[in-house]
Order: sequence, then C-alpha cells, then structure tokens
Amino acid sequence: MVIGEDRWLRALVGLAAVAGATLAMDAAHANHTVAALLYVVVVVGVSFLGPVPATVGVLASFAAENYFFTAPRGSLRINGTDDIVAFFVFGVTAAVVSAAVTRVNELRRRARVRELEARARLELMEQLLAGAARDDVIDAAQRTMAELFGLGRCTIDLATGSADIVPGPRPLTPGDRELIDAFARGIITSVDRVRLDREASTARIHAASQQSRAAFLSAMTHNLRTPLASIKASVSTLLAHADLESSTRDELLTTARGETERLERLVAKVLHLSRIRSGHVVVQREPVDIAELVRTALRSVSGVSGNRRVRLVGDRIGITIVALDPTLVDVAISCLIENALRYAPGDDEIVVTSAVLDGECRISVIDHGPGIPAAQRKHVFAEFVRGEGVRDATGAGVGLTIAQAFVKGHGGNITIEDTPGGGATFVMALPFDAPIDEEER
Repeated sequence: MVIGEDRWLRALVGLAAVAGATLAMDAAHANHTVAALLYVVVVVGVSFLGPVPATVGVLASFAAENYFFTAPRGSLRINGTDDIVAFFVFGVTAAVVSAAVTRVNELRRRARVRELEARARLELMEQLLAGAARDDVIDAAQRTMAELFGLGRCTIDLATGSADIVPGPRPLTPGDRELIDAFARGIITSVDRVRLDREASTARIHAASQQSRAAFLSAMTHNLRTPLASIKASVSTLLAHADLESSTRDELLTTARGETERLERLVAKVLHLSRIRSGHVVVQREPVDIAELVRTALRSVSGVSGNRRVRLVGDRIGITIVALDPTLVDVAISCLIENALRYAPGDDEIVVTSAVLDGECRISVIDHGPGIPAAQRKHVFAEFVRGEGVRDATGAGVGLTIAQAFVKGHGGNITIEDTPGGGATFVMALPFDAPIDEEER
C-alpha cells in the first residue's frame, strides 16, 4: 500500500463531483432545499478523499448553492433573510460533517498504517530469527517504510534509531512522522534483541561445551591414571625381578591384563560416546537370541564382576529370537551390568532377566544397592553424572548415557524402577516387529 497519492488530483475529483451534482440538479430544476440536502451528501462523499478535497467540496458546494439555487439565481447576491440563514446553516452543516468524516477517515488510515507497520515488523523479525543478515533486514525495512508512507527515500540510522527521510509527493503529517520514528526504533530494537539472543545462545553453548570438555577430560584423566599406574607397576616389577616366583609372576600378569582390558573398555566407551555425539548411531538388525546375547554381555564384563555373581534368568515365555543390532544391545547390557556392579553391595547378586511380550523385548538388570530417588532418575542418563554412595569410584559417568542412546536407536527406552527390598531395576525395552522362529533364523 502506497500512502501519499496526489492531493491536488483528489481535489479535482471533489470539484468534479460538485459540478456533476450541480448539472444534474439544474437539469431537474431542483429547488433550494433539495439542492442543499444533495450538496451535503456530495460533501460527505468527497470528504473520504481527504482534507483537501473535503475543503474544496465545501467551498464549491457553498458557491454553487448560492449561484444556482438561491434567489436571485445566476448571482452570488442573497436577497431574503430566510435564505441567508438557510444558506449559512447549510454551509456550517456541510463544514462540520466534512470535518467529522475527514477526521474519521484519517483515523482509519492511520490505523491501517499501524496494522501494515506491525505486519511488516513481524515479517522482518521472522527473517532475523531465520538467520537473515542484519543489513538485508535493514534494507527491507527501509523499502517497506518508503512504500508505506510514500517516501522518496528512507535511511535508518542504527546509532540513533531515527529515520532520515526524503518526503514524497504528499507532505507528511506530524502523526506520520511519529509513526516513521516508531517503526525505525522498533526495527532497531528487534535487531538488537535478536543479536543479544544469539550472543547469549552462543555463550551458553560455549559454556556448556567447555563444561562438557572439562568434565570429559577430568573423567578420562581420573580413569586412565589408575589402570596405567597398575600396569606400569606390574611390568616394572616383572622387569626388575627376573627371579620372581611363578605365582607372583602370574598375579602381576593377570593384574596387567585386567587393567589393560579395563583401559580397552574405557577407550570403547569414548568411541561410543563420540558416535553418539556425532549422530552416527546406525542400527543394523539381525536375528539374535536374547539369552545368548545377555550371556555374551556377562562374559564381556567378567573382569569387572570378579568373583561376584551375575545370574541370568531366561525368557519367561520361551521366545528369545528377535531382530536387533547385537553389537549395540551387547554394549547397552554391559553398561547396565557394570553400573549395577559398581553401585550394589559387594556380596550382592546381580540378576538379569529377559522377556518378550507385546512386541517388546524387555531386559532387566536388578540390584539391591542404594537405589535412585524418583526426582533424580531423569538425570542419571546425562553425560558424566554419577550417583551418590558409589562403591566403585572408577566409573566415568558415561555408561548409562551410551546405553540409553543405543536403546533409543532401536526406538526403545530405558526406565528405572524400585527393586523390592531396596535397590534399582533398570528395564531396557526394545521394540521389534515380530519374533523369529528357529526355522527362519
């Protein structure tokens, strides 16, 4: 919408309307009263074109009423007192009605301008939020303001928030100038707010990244130091004492191998965590026996369990072969078992159960440790989060994160329940389409 059409052209339109009405009434030989009423209607209509056409309409109607329809006709003189009173009543009425209509029309126009301004500002804000360059948005705002107010040129000063304008054909009213300044300030405010939001978001991301990096380095440093120290001590002893007894040598070698396996598991977790962070977790399903998969996971954590017992309770309904990614599920089960061994009492038995029901494979790891309060359960799957009262302080705090990510890759989830008698039960739910018969395997 272009605001600021040629006011003189509209004034000519108003004058033409009065002339047309005069010719029509003269041809119909209208009397003074009828002419006055029709001129009022014409003035009201012309007033919608603006204040200048309204003024022209009132003056032209005043003159035409006097010249053509007030005695003596064909002259601007008025003889009768009644005609003088009626003539001026008509003039005042036409002027008042014209002023009222012009005012209402101006308010309507300004309301329309404000509506268009608000819509344009919203569109520009959406462009900013979508990542558009600031200069492009400012240029678009300047073009929009020039179109709205019929300006020759508009330039927004980013420093002061004001608008440097070159008026168009129609002179601007004080109200238009206020609207232009408000529009310019609004655009600058929007640009600054989006900039500050982006800077704050970048700062938060940077802080979170730094915190995550610091936590990762701290966890890795802590967990690498102990096995490396044990390996170094064992190898140094073997090198320094060639005459060690066979049992002592075997114990040192076993210690070195156990710590090496521990380092291997730690490196594997780091690699798994890197896959999760990069979004490269790809699920490759194939038929697997759940019970056998759990037994494999138990064997992979035998170095962690030591002499502690981890008991497997088989599938309760006799169907154990389903389509899953064995590598990811094996890692997830191992992480849950390691977590249970780390938190449960030293003489506690860890129980692992598997069941297939209603299109889900449910694997539960049950311990009788300190348990996890309900308010903390949604946080334990975050990176580097470790529970209170841990028995084994060698954990890196990423096992549950890895397990949850790999299970979610299957479209499943891990939930935490209370173990009867105390402790925590981690339930891994893995959805699948249908069980697989042994003959189809």
